[in-house]
Amino acid sequence: MIKSLLKKYADQIGITGSIICLIHCLAVPVLALIGSGLSAGGSHYHWFEGDEYFFVAISFSAVYFASRNTQSNLIKIVLWFFSVLFALSISLSHHSHEYNWLIYLSHFSTVCLIIAHFINIKSIRKQASCVRTS
Repeated sequence: MIKSLLKKYADQIGITGSIICLIHCLAVPVLALIGSGLSAGGSHYHWFEGDEYFFVAISFSAVYFASRNTQSNLIKIVLWFFSVLFALSISLSHHSHEYNWLIYLSHFSTVCLIIAHFINIKSIRKQASCVRTS
């Protein structure tokens, strides 16, 4: 049952997961700074330890099922490229705090994943309407 829901709503899950990830990455540090009144020196706040990997898991699951639903090889490549880029930027930034630009790369790849999932939804709907009208 969960597998069929993932397959049916893979793009929506991917979009939702990416948006929650962006909210986490952008809003949680601001809220933590406001709440504590202390400057963190660019550190990244966590809801729980390893929460970035939770978002990576959502991303990979959504991309896996979304890429199985689409017929467009270009969309598959774009989805996987930005999912891997997101995972690498998160992993590398988690292990090396010297490279703050990796955080921005993860934000960029998240936005690209949202856009790619929307394009995939549109593409799948277009394919379905072509099949129905034929």
